[in-house]
Amino acid sequence: MRQSYVFLRVRWCLAMAALAATSRPASAQDRPPRAVVVAKIDSIAAAAVKDSQTVGLSIAVVKGTDTLLRKAYGLANWELDVPTVATMIYPIASITKQFTAVAVMRLVEQGKIDLDADLTRYLPDFPTQGNSIPVRRLLDHTSGILEFQAIADYRDRVMARGLPLDSVYAVMARQERASSSRLVR
Repeated sequence: MRQSYVFLRVRWCLAMAALAATSRPASAQDRPPRAVVVAKIDSIAAAAVKDSQTVGLSIAVVKGTDTLLRKAYGLANWELDVPTVATMIYPIASITKQFTAVAVMRLVEQGKIDLDADLTRYLPDFPTQGNSIPVRRLLDHTSGILEFQAIADYRDRVMARGLPLDSVYAVMARQERASSSRLVR
C-alpha cells in the first residue's frame, strides 16, 4: 500500500512541477527562465529516485510545441537492473480504472449502457459459465472475472508475446472464474 501512495505522491509532484512550468505568470518578465524551470522539474524527478520514493520513471514536459524536458531516471526493472529510457512505454494497469469508470458512467448517462444489464448484452461471446454478471460488478471489481495478471503463466502467455488487446481478451475469456462466492448469480 505504501508503494502505491508514494507512486501517487511522486506523480502528483511531477504534475505540479509540469503545471508550474507551463502556467503563465502575470507578465512575461515574471516568468522564470526556461533553464530554471527545466532544472526544477529535473531535480524533483531525480530526488524521487534518489530518495527511494520510486525505483524509476520517465517524464516528458511539453509546453505548446516546445519539449522542455524528456528524460529517464532510475530503473525500469529493479530485479534485472534495467535502466529506464525516455521513450519507455509503461503498462499503466490500474491507472486506467478511473478513466474507464468515467467513460462507462458517461455512457450510462447517455442511456447507452445499463449498469444492471448482464455483461453478455455488450460482450455476447464472453463465457460467463452460466453466471449473471451485471456491468456494475465490473466497475466495483466483484465480477469474479480474474484480472489478466492472475492468469496462469501470464508472463509467458501474454506479456512475453506482447499480445494485442483482442488476444488478451481471448486469453482472459478462456480462464476459470474466481471463487463462486464472488460471482453475482
